Amino acid sequence: PLSGARTTRTKRLALALGMFQIACTAGVIFGWPAMYLIMRDEHIYQDACEQGEETCEAQLLRLNLIYTVASFANNASTVVTGFFFDRFGPRLTNLLSSLLYTIGVGVFMLSFYFRVDMFIIGYGIMGFAGPGVQVSVLHVGNLFPSFQASAIALLSGMFSVSSIVCRIFQYAYSSG
Repeated sequence: PLSGARTTRTKRLALALGMFQIACTAGVIFGWPAMYLIMRDEHIYQDACEQGEETCEAQLLRLNLIYTVASFANNASTVVTGFFFDRFGPRLTNLLSSLLYTIGVGVFMLSFYFRVDMFIIGYGIMGFAGPGVQVSVLHVGNLFPSFQASAIALLSGMFSVSSIVCRIFQYAYSSG
């Protein structure tokens, strides 16, 4: 058996790791404005514009479609995630959601690298997987009976914090 201090440390570590995981995945797609600027600067979908145009409405609409699909996937996935969570529990839900999220990031990244139009698929998968990560980690708050509401609030708040990930990418991109 673990000693009291060691148990407390383990619980705090579980909370910190849960917060980190949610902050890195759950709501990243909502940092879209920063990602949008990177994609525009990289001339993604500029082929939709007339010769000599820097940006055009057709390009902007295609870029915005990426966010629209990912946002819809994020909201729609909560039903699927709930059923999966109830049937298979938090560990498998977290594992599958994290795997899906990683695939989404990979598809999105490879779209940049190979200039293949799979941005919508990659960002959509990221949007779909985010809620699964968050829902599967929220139960960590139950480890703190005296501070359960505070722990769950911290975990829930990381969803909003996760939108800063794209801003960090934008900063790194603009720094060269």
